[in-house]
Amino acid sequence: MRFLAMAALGAGAFTACDPQPEPAQFQVDSYAAGADATPGDGECETAAGTCTLQAALEEANAAGRTVVTLPGSDSASYAGFDATITGSLRVVVEDTGSGASATIDSGSFTVPEGASLRLEGVEVLGSISVSGTLVANRLGAEAIDVSSTGLAMISNAVLLPDVEPAFVNRGDAWIVYSTIGLEDGEGGLVTLDYGNTTIAATAVLAIDTTSAVTCSGRLPGSLGSNAVSDSACGLTGTGDQQGIGPVGLTELFPSSGSPLVDVIAPGMLGCGTDVTNDARGPYGPRPSDGDGDGIAACDIGAYELWAPTAF
Repeated sequence: MRFLAMAALGAGAFTACDPQPEPAQFQVDSYAAGADATPGDGECETAAGTCTLQAALEEANAAGRTVVTLPGSDSASYAGFDATITGSLRVVVEDTGSGASATIDSGSFTVPEGASLRLEGVEVLGSISVSGTLVANRLGAEAIDVSSTGLAMISNAVLLPDVEPAFVNRGDAWIVYSTIGLEDGEGGLVTLDYGNTTIAATAVLAIDTTSAVTCSGRLPGSLGSNAVSDSACGLTGTGDQQGIGPVGLTELFPSSGSPLVDVIAPGMLGCGTDVTNDARGPYGPRPSDGDGDGIAACDIGAYELWAPTAF
């Protein structure tokens, strides 16, 4: 099933068919801003002698195929800037044993045609524009814009936009096990009339009564088990829920009794097979028995409600 291949790719189970040379590797060691002293020399080093995220990405563009590792924690925050990716870049967060993630404070990522960006455990407090390929697992972002040549494959992601709309697609996009939360009068998921968007196990939620979920142009296709605050997106997949109304910010993390909890049976939509954790990585296992009925199942959206603990 095509969904399972996409989910596996987003979760990190991608294997290239043909052998490729080892990518260049850079380990970021500074949260500060700072350009690379000599871009293209193969050394991530600013004038101050540190390896910043900006310096690493400048070296990555020169190297072509690169892995950049960020030290992660519950509060790791990196100085932001506007970055254009010209090669094949993977940005991952170092596993510290606590489900760590990393935040890029501001700025934007641009992925032109022919380039690819893979993000794992990264929150971007800005926008991502895609004309090439974006693969993201455990992503946080304010807005994503996919051009007619772009391909976006997104799983376990949270979009909390500061701009409207949260998502625009003119190309091809897959969104699975993700949450889009809208508040303060914002609009929602938007698919332009020549874009193809497919969603599964995803929640598109109005957090307050001033916001609305809107879909324009070609409506998204559904593989099932999505939850939307109203019926604007016309979803007709198996298990789709529409018109559940504003849910409140806490529903981004499902609570007991939520319509998002324990909806997807193991084996369906990759639950427990291709999809084995939520946006917290290995520290948020899927499936879980969130409703306490003795049967583990996957939740809709980016986060899983863990099984209740008896004391």
